[in-house]
Amino acid sequence: MLFLSVPVQEKINFARHLHLTVKSGLALVDGLKLVEKQTSSGSLRKIISRLVADLNSGKFLSEGLSRYRSVFGDFFISIVQVGEKSGKLSENLLHLSLELRKKKELQSKIVGALVYPIIIFVATIGITIFLVFFILPKILPVLQDLHVALPLSTRILIFIVNMSTQFGLYILGGGIILLICVRALFQFSFVRFFFHRIVLYIPIVSGLTRRVTLVDFSRSFGLLLQSGVSIVDALTISAGTIRNLYYRQLILFSVEHVRKGEQVADYFAKHQYLFPIMFSNLLKIGESTGHLESNLFYLSEYYEGEVDDSVRGLTAIMEPLLLLFMGLMVGFVAISIILPIYKISQPAV
Repeated sequence: MLFLSVPVQEKINFARHLHLTVKSGLALVDGLKLVEKQTSSGSLRKIISRLVADLNSGKFLSEGLSRYRSVFGDFFISIVQVGEKSGKLSENLLHLSLELRKKKELQSKIVGALVYPIIIFVATIGITIFLVFFILPKILPVLQDLHVALPLSTRILIFIVNMSTQFGLYILGGGIILLICVRALFQFSFVRFFFHRIVLYIPIVSGLTRRVTLVDFSRSFGLLLQSGVSIVDALTISAGTIRNLYYRQLILFSVEHVRKGEQVADYFAKHQYLFPIMFSNLLKIGESTGHLESNLFYLSEYYEGEVDDSVRGLTAIMEPLLLLFMGLMVGFVAISIILPIYKISQPAV
């Protein structure tokens, strides 16, 4: 069970297909057996097989899913649990599949927009490694034998190549050890919390992070409320869906204020940098008029549009910067090689 992993798309298909079987009037056990035959994930087939056994022994679907909390998460399980209690399991499964699909589309949109800059960056690193280890070591000795005063750029290039060829393995080993140490540090929650807080104040990246978080939180919070979950439980569960630990802490702190009878919008209004005025104002209006869920869904759509703009702005900045970096690197190498040759070709005065 510790090693079970189910792709997001398989979870979407599971919720969607199970919704269709329940809606058509098929018994839940038979519906699960049908879904089990349709899934391509071996892990999910094992889970469904165990769920069928749990249902046959008299347990609820949500009880069976709770055993796989690390796979499905509190959000998924809570939506199913509320659906079972309210008799709206089919409807909740549909909402769940749509929510998971929207989250996946949002992540795919961000990753897709960053593909081109990543390709440029990888190509730049690849060209650099190829030049330093295969081309320049054959050219630079010729330049050193020209018996002319080498320009500063050429001397710097020779130093870099010599260091890389002589200590390349040590540099590579040090880099790998550094990555392992950083990964180990990130296993500590206080390190991740500190990093997540810093990210929220880094120019360009912070805006995208805040908007993505508000989209996820608004959708999750709204769907939980729409499904019949109490506002306290909805805040607690939706906080668990937030990746940024600093945001998660603030949302969990809001739970205590709500328990005291305060409005959640009043708490968020105290943190305008992370929860903009429009966000807290629409929450306040929703709480006052009884339309909190619809206002949350509106906010999620609004901030999703803001995410699109942020991603386009980020890629618009990254692409020319990476191209400039590649051009400067190639230009530096070219100038460092050409200048000594040009210098020796000039007639002596």
